[in-house]
Amino acid sequence: MKEVKIGQQLWTAENLNEDTFANGDLIYEITSKEQWYEFIDSKKPGWCYYDFDTENAKYGKIYNIYAVIDERGLAPEGWLIPSNADWDLLVETIGENNASSLKNSSGWWMNENGTNESGFSGLPGGYMDDGEFYYKDFFANWWSMEVATNFKGSLLFDNEPQPLYVYAESHSGDETCNQIHRGTNSEYSIAACGYYVRCMKG
Repeated sequence: MKEVKIGQQLWTAENLNEDTFANGDLIYEITSKEQWYEFIDSKKPGWCYYDFDTENAKYGKIYNIYAVIDERGLAPEGWLIPSNADWDLLVETIGENNASSLKNSSGWWMNENGTNESGFSGLPGGYMDDGEFYYKDFFANWWSMEVATNFKGSLLFDNEPQPLYVYAESHSGDETCNQIHRGTNSEYSIAACGYYVRCMKG
């Protein structure tokens, strides 16, 4: 994997594209909206490409929350999925009004590309929410990893994951487009969402 050092953190410079856990177990591909629901209902880890289309493989894989929190480890050996605090430190290092530094210098809608000064090379791969795909070419989204427990069939978190995202100016229509944002875009449970994954050195 490509790597980049940002401040005191060492990050991957591309989205995760693994279909196995760290122990070698297979993570199953999700190929339809109906199957996405089935995986969520059964709390089964899985991944898909945007629009279930292999032509979008350049963005990496979109993972459900059950892949992210699985004890077998989604991140390759020696790496980890960033926590809320890890993202907080990245934002502090970059500056919350400097999303352009995280955005790739090509590939964004209407050439609203970033400077990519950080080397993070964020691509606008969109995201999944409740079985639907949104905002490819406009949005870049990445999971955060927080401790999860299972209670009476519900997914509960000690701290709610706060994914990091940036977006293109023409989508927002306001001056916040160069800000780094945190939190989920979902109107539903975080368990309904699918985002990309970046890793950092553990």
